[in-house]
Amino acid sequence: MTRHRAWLSAALIALTAFTACRRSRPPDPPTLEEASRVAVQIETAFDKRETTGFFEAFSNQALASMAMDKIPLTEEQQKAFIEAVVSGGPGRQLRDLSAAKAKLTLLRITGRGGQKRALYRLIAPGGGVNYYDAVIIRLPDGQVRAADLYDFQAAEAQSQALRRKLIEMLAGAGGAAPTELEPWERDYFTAWKDYQALAEAVQTERGADALAAYRRLPEALARQRPAMALYLRGARIKGGEDYDRAAAEFRATYPDDPCFDLVHVDHCFMTGDTDGALKTLDRLDRAFGGDAYLSVLRAGVRLRSNDLDQAAELARQSLAGQEKFSDAHFVLLNVALQRKQFEQAAQELEALKDAVPLSKEGLSRAPHFDEFVRSPH
Repeated sequence: MTRHRAWLSAALIALTAFTACRRSRPPDPPTLEEASRVAVQIETAFDKRETTGFFEAFSNQALASMAMDKIPLTEEQQKAFIEAVVSGGPGRQLRDLSAAKAKLTLLRITGRGGQKRALYRLIAPGGGVNYYDAVIIRLPDGQVRAADLYDFQAAEAQSQALRRKLIEMLAGAGGAAPTELEPWERDYFTAWKDYQALAEAVQTERGADALAAYRRLPEALARQRPAMALYLRGARIKGGEDYDRAAAEFRATYPDDPCFDLVHVDHCFMTGDTDGALKTLDRLDRAFGGDAYLSVLRAGVRLRSNDLDQAAELARQSLAGQEKFSDAHFVLLNVALQRKQFEQAAQELEALKDAVPLSKEGLSRAPHFDEFVRSPH
């Protein structure tokens, strides 16, 4: 316990120093080489599931400083919040995704102002795709670290998500909302339980409950990007006119936000809208500066619409690059089976053996694989 209190005191001192330096001359931006080292460290830690690597790559002090900006806190409140940052910051989020066997890939590093941004693609075990931006800065002591993580599907940075947690902590303690809060933050101070109900309903795929919770939010909060992202996802679960209405509202409010397309592409898949899915994937490709994995998703769309020639061509194109996607081999396997090209199907199974433990014997339980299982290949 004594060691824990000492660590918190040290973190608080570092946070105070960091905040003071933010108000003076900002440090020089990191070089591309320095930012690349941090970006690769995050990718490597994710791939190897190394918890230490995540926490070393991120600066909890920088993140906490951004989340607490302009909010008056007592020393005890600061300590409690720092604990929340350490337990629920980007390192924890990425560690949990890594444990779920998702795949994180560094796509590129860009520069803007005094920071660099590392763009990552995340492929979930079930095949869903999302993108993350790690904000990389130079700290006042000269070290280069990631200071924030932006989740494109959630349309929210970790600093803002943690700031909401801080407001919840203040609201739970009683008293009035701090005057320093923005209008939407004052709304959150009074309506955070409805916001949580919205998030939980989306997480558990209760579309009607999500829409009901969203409609209870005050106007300033409801028009915030993360709230509208949850609204859009809840409406997608509900479907029908509710989704059409939410989609129109989101695009009118945030016309160029890729969050919409990350949700809308799932809607197109679910409703069998081939043209809509392909157009959405094209917009995502432009938004993120090009991504080979989106060709794999295009191949999947073509496969579902029974356009076998285009499906096979797109899958082969994606495999011609540096990255090798197992999903592309799944597309080629399905194309070969539908064409009764069993020798080719056997080759695709061989290509998939390291990614997924498939075998002819295992496929025997799937009726549409019967002919292949009985073939000599």
